[in-house]
Amino acid sequence: MKKREEFTDREWEQLASLLSGEKNSDSGLRERFASDGNGDVESKWIELPGASGSPSIDTDKAWARLQQRIESEPVKRAATTVSLFPHRSFMRIAAAIAAMALLGTLAYFIGRTYNAPGMVKYATGPGQKNLDITLPDGSRIYLNSNSEITFTGDFGKKERHISLSGEAYFEIEPDASLPFTIAAGEAEIRVVGTTFNVITSNSNSEVEVFVTSGRVQLSGSSGTDPIILEVGSMGRVGKNEALKTVNGNPNYLSWKTGHLEYNGQRLELVFADLKRAYDMNIVAGDPSLLDLTWTTAPIDNQPEETIINLICISFNLAYSKEGNVYHLVKK
Repeated sequence: MKKREEFTDREWEQLASLLSGEKNSDSGLRERFASDGNGDVESKWIELPGASGSPSIDTDKAWARLQQRIESEPVKRAATTVSLFPHRSFMRIAAAIAAMALLGTLAYFIGRTYNAPGMVKYATGPGQKNLDITLPDGSRIYLNSNSEITFTGDFGKKERHISLSGEAYFEIEPDASLPFTIAAGEAEIRVVGTTFNVITSNSNSEVEVFVTSGRVQLSGSSGTDPIILEVGSMGRVGKNEALKTVNGNPNYLSWKTGHLEYNGQRLELVFADLKRAYDMNIVAGDPSLLDLTWTTAPIDNQPEETIINLICISFNLAYSKEGNVYHLVKK
């Protein structure tokens, strides 16, 4: 039957009762059943012996007789009815295949998006320092304040390359097959496995590298000849040349350790170290104050207020603070 799949078992029972005259209200079932040329089915039902007016009618048997009679006649609609089942199955299968294809396509693009090498960035702001970053190859980077590194999401697969702005200390895992390179301002740094510090712009607008272990190759991006830096040596790259010197500042890495020691150093150097180590901005109202030398107990991660008070007591100075700047004056 064309309508076989369009009615529930309960509705077929109700239809059988309606066609038998057992119910006066059909709630639309009769019209639905008679639509699309099913009126002849109703007439065949009425012709069945005892189909109407019998309060004890067995609807299941009546419907079975009706179905047997209809199917015994060469009604083409019956063939159409049978074809609905494979058609619906085919549609279900086709829909499932389409859904699987769609899911596969989505998975493909999601996978490509997930695996596509994007950029990874770490950055620090004012007052932030020692941001400890572990790279995919196991190398570690410590960022000073106001610094930033970027590298691709596939870092370590075909190359080990990062870009640096600001200052950072590097502990590079050895890998001779994949040298570690750094784009640092106007310079390029190339290593295999070592530890070193990099500043992309020092007080003279130079790139500065200080090596604490291993060897580092430093060259300028403008084509300057590379120089090799060993332990304790420092390299500087300007616009036209790369220079190699020896580091004479024992507090060079104080921004990372927080430890400062002085034995007769000028306050100008002390203030520069405090800027790097604690991001303290100290301004001398009288330039002659910068020539004063300081010998004191080590500074080791004390609060800013403690440090500035120690300076003032040592030299009989007073200070005021505007924003994040300390202004020193003679008493």
